[in-house]
Amino acid sequence: ASVSALLAEALVLKLRKQSVAATLRDNSALLTGLLLAVSIPPLAPWWMVVLGTVFAVIIAKQLYGGLGQNPFNPAMIGYVVLLISFPVQMTSWLPPHEIAVNIPGFIDAIQVIFSGHTASGGDMNTLRLGIDGISQATPLDTFKTSV
Repeated sequence: ASVSALLAEALVLKLRKQSVAATLRDNSALLTGLLLAVSIPPLAPWWMVVLGTVFAVIIAKQLYGGLGQNPFNPAMIGYVVLLISFPVQMTSWLPPHEIAVNIPGFIDAIQVIFSGHTASGGDMNTLRLGIDGISQATPLDTFKTSV
């Protein structure tokens, strides 16, 4: 996310014929990338992170004139765009380790991010399937079915 944010900002600054090095030194693009990265589910595909970051920097930040000119937080604009565009991927969080049936290791997590499957052939649905995923015993489900 950070690399794509820095590259997107450098590209826009070059096109606007502004000083790239001086503007990148304020680290606002880096902060945008980091904020977006921590708000996205951990096993989201890599291209979603790049797409959200590029949108955040180019549209939500630089289109309004750059640092301090944007009315909204660019990282959260990128998050909202991803949430509207890819609702299933953006709401696919892993269950807590205490109730997780399948806890992916580092290599499995990297493989899910880049290919969509673990080394053993499991996918995101397999990793999310836990106790709560089977029973759906949540207060919201109880509220939904009782109304």
